[in-house]
Amino acid sequence: MHRLLRNPTLILTFAIMVILTVALVTSVGAAPDADPGINKIYVVNVRDNSFEVSWTTDVASDGTVNYGTTTPPGSATADTVASTTTHYVTIEGLTPSTTYFLSVTSDTVTDDNGGAYYSVTTGPTLGIPPSGSLAYGLLQDISGTTAAANAIVYIQLQDIDESGSPGNSQWVSARTDGNGNWSYNLPNIRLADLSAYYIYSTVSDNLRINYQCGIMGNIGENGSEVIVAISADDPWNLGTVQCDEVPNAITLSSFNAQEQSTAKWLPYLGIAGILLLVVVLIWRRSVRNNQA
Repeated sequence: MHRLLRNPTLILTFAIMVILTVALVTSVGAAPDADPGINKIYVVNVRDNSFEVSWTTDVASDGTVNYGTTTPPGSATADTVASTTTHYVTIEGLTPSTTYFLSVTSDTVTDDNGGAYYSVTTGPTLGIPPSGSLAYGLLQDISGTTAAANAIVYIQLQDIDESGSPGNSQWVSARTDGNGNWSYNLPNIRLADLSAYYIYSTVSDNLRINYQCGIMGNIGENGSEVIVAISADDPWNLGTVQCDEVPNAITLSSFNAQEQSTAKWLPYLGIAGILLLVVVLIWRRSVRNNQA
């Protein structure tokens, strides 16, 4: 021990061996990162002080939205459903007409748009919305016997007869409850630029709907649009819809997820330790040969 303390080279060699051992043991013992497969990210229901962020994963996982007015975003809100393949997070308490940057995280994987982050600008504050209908419906799996809980219904208004607002509205969405039920108050929908409420006609304008049911499939994502004429009924029952059992991975495009776990670097630390140890041993032999 006294010899070790008097020899700096031996102290350095011993320290390297300790680091190497810890790194290799930890890397072998650590469980591999779970990659849930983050799919399409939508920012919808944008208001003056709130918006919703939704996405899907190929396997059930948790979900969190990281957001803020600067990058990297410093605030976070978690999905209220702990383990699901359809994620839906409401971000509230925002400032009107302000740009926010965001990323989403499921398990140990974060999608931050390749480091550029996703962005959304909140709309101005509007007054009381016009009168209109409450649309609602029921979503089930393809068997028609099991409720599609936590599924997401995306809604857009489409102008047809030019009697109201021109073009298409913003996209909004609703999440089904445990019984597969969903609802949305159509008068709250804004223009695509968020500057005013969208005025629609019950004579000939249309409602465009996409149903995202996670691992149970989806309707409308892969080109088979669901478009129905807007009814004057209030409330307006859109009836029961069954998912099509098309998996996420086929119908949705994955982004490049960025893993956040530090465990993946441990094997590289071990390799670096080995190389450094080899350099030290070669240097020690060179010193001995010179002394001889």
